[in-house]
Amino acid sequence: MATFKEIARTFALGFSVGYFDKHDLITWADNIIATQPSRDSSIVDLSLCTQLHPLDVLNILDRVQGPETLGHAKELLVGLLARDLKNGSMDEHRLAFILNRIGDIPDDGHWPDMLENARGDEHTFRAIADRIRRHVMSFEPFADEWKQSVQQSA
Repeated sequence: MATFKEIARTFALGFSVGYFDKHDLITWADNIIATQPSRDSSIVDLSLCTQLHPLDVLNILDRVQGPETLGHAKELLVGLLARDLKNGSMDEHRLAFILNRIGDIPDDGHWPDMLENARGDEHTFRAIADRIRRHVMSFEPFADEWKQSVQQSA
């Protein structure tokens, strides 16, 4: 189960690449405020972030307290990307862009460029897209952990 800090880190990582928006963050914060009498003061700040600059929002998320396992936030986010890829709400180009931005390129390169360069060659494009898909789908169980963790945190 993800810790409170890992949830905040996942939100920060996803927010920084456009996966999450302020509404997602505020909804999570409001749910915590409504259900937990003692809470981290940064959650109240997050609940009020509608007019804040994105860097200020990231700073608030960084202030959330608690233990964390290095890299777990990235695993959770890639799990969510896997779920979106599986249900068709994420295409390979956006997926490759996000993976590149969060530093999740496991082997030989810069996937957005590789996909773009293979655009005229359907076989090569499909091969690269399939490698991306296989990599990401290995993280799919983390999407379930994310869902349970967010529900239990509120």
